[in-house]
Amino acid sequence: MPPTVEFRFHPSSPFAKPSEIQAAATKRVLASKHRSGIVVAPCGSGKTAMLIEVAMKLAARSETAGEAQRVLILCYESQGVLQMAEALRTHTTLGNKRVCVQTGRQKDEPTSNFCFLVTTYAMFSSASNCRSESGRRVRAYVENTAFDVVLCDEVHHACAPTYRPFLEMLQQKAKRMYGFTATLYRNDSTVEETREEHERRMFGWFGPVLYRGTASESERAGLVAKIRRAEVRVKLTREFAIAHASVQGTEKQYIAALNPQKLNAVACLCGMHAQMDHAGIVFAQHLLSAKVLRAVLGDGWEVLSGSNAHGLE
Repeated sequence: MPPTVEFRFHPSSPFAKPSEIQAAATKRVLASKHRSGIVVAPCGSGKTAMLIEVAMKLAARSETAGEAQRVLILCYESQGVLQMAEALRTHTTLGNKRVCVQTGRQKDEPTSNFCFLVTTYAMFSSASNCRSESGRRVRAYVENTAFDVVLCDEVHHACAPTYRPFLEMLQQKAKRMYGFTATLYRNDSTVEETREEHERRMFGWFGPVLYRGTASESERAGLVAKIRRAEVRVKLTREFAIAHASVQGTEKQYIAALNPQKLNAVACLCGMHAQMDHAGIVFAQHLLSAKVLRAVLGDGWEVLSGSNAHGLE
């Protein structure tokens, strides 16, 4: 039997020194008897490092680890794919040739034996995304490979009708399948229910929650600054109120997001923090809103959005 090949974090990588939260979550997953399950950990807790460590250690447990290790990592957007692939190349002993990226713009060919494939949920959820010969070949690889482990970043998106059939198919073939998220919740649900009921109804098919971390634990561990939340309510201007009342759906969201009173409030808050020499991020639901906010806030602010975020905007 060939010797086991085990990929690791570089000793100099910060990923090689996990926090208590990272170590506890990773240990829980690696010790789990469930073939599938979910890790819930807040933003800033280091889910990328957890996911990569789980990928390398579970692949090394494979009966064929000396000859082949196959891992599939799914991200929600192309930017997440690029960041994950960069983390694999930079922080681990995998090297470039074992990390395969599949996005709309970058299509690497999977290697035959040792392959850590990073792609989006959407890439293979629809047959229309694979029209070329190489695309069909990679689709066949994804659909027919019994991956050592499939890892789903931002797994709260897994319940989307477009993605779930694809993930259920992978779940049947993969030896293990785990998801990571900060928010195990689907906001398209209109059912009144407790958190436990919601998670069981929406995510029970994927697997149980194996580990749940909290923001306060991240604060105590020094992973994030102390979190404080405040709500600033503003009124629509007269013109925006009239427009808001006359439209439906996405147009309604755009008008609410671009309300001048709201933009002014954001500018005031950002200006206040800039005076205190703080850095920050403003989250917007739509790219249009982000671009308008960029114009309002002025120099020092840039738009970071989806697949355009990798050096383009």
